[in-house]
Amino acid sequence: MGKLLDSVRANAAELDASAKYVRICEERVAGYASSLPVEEARAPELDPKTHYLGEPEHTLAYLVSLDAINFGSGYFPHLRKRPGLSGYFTVAASLKDVWPLPVDALRALTPDDCTRIFGQTDSDADVLELMGLFARALNDLGRLLSNRYRRDFRGLVEAADGSAERLAELLAEMPFYQDVGFYKRAQLTAADLSVAGVATFEDLGA
Repeated sequence: MGKLLDSVRANAAELDASAKYVRICEERVAGYASSLPVEEARAPELDPKTHYLGEPEHTLAYLVSLDAINFGSGYFPHLRKRPGLSGYFTVAASLKDVWPLPVDALRALTPDDCTRIFGQTDSDADVLELMGLFARALNDLGRLLSNRYRRDFRGLVEAADGSAERLAELLAEMPFYQDVGFYKRAQLTAADLSVAGVATFEDLGA
């Protein structure tokens, strides 16, 4: 196993050992596990109403781009949400509506562009700050694809050579993926691509 997942495990162990007010009730784990909807977990699906699930290459590109901006939940109480949708699904559905976007467009997106794409016009300063962060994250992705992978999303995924951990390492070259010790979105990207059936990773369950 590579260094990235080793660092995640080490960080989790350190947090567990240093926790003062939260603990794992070992005696409750088995009961909780038996209550989980295992069959649903074994066959997860992405909702086509809120996610782009079309032509495979466009789907792959959409999911990589969506996970690049799958952050900012602290801003979501201020976010103008679509009726009946959470903050995440509002973002996912909004990106779906304008997809596909070419790599050069990702590189050139401005905060104003993101404000329009995600339906946040006339929003407060907190939301406008988030739109600026979204623009930076998508700009970073566009630059990485342009500079390293010939503007090809599939090239980025194939550079991981079938390893979810390696894909996470490649994504972590971008600043917004460097949540060291967690690498949440970097790990989620491989899982989402696998669920959508547009990429396969041999170590996804490691």
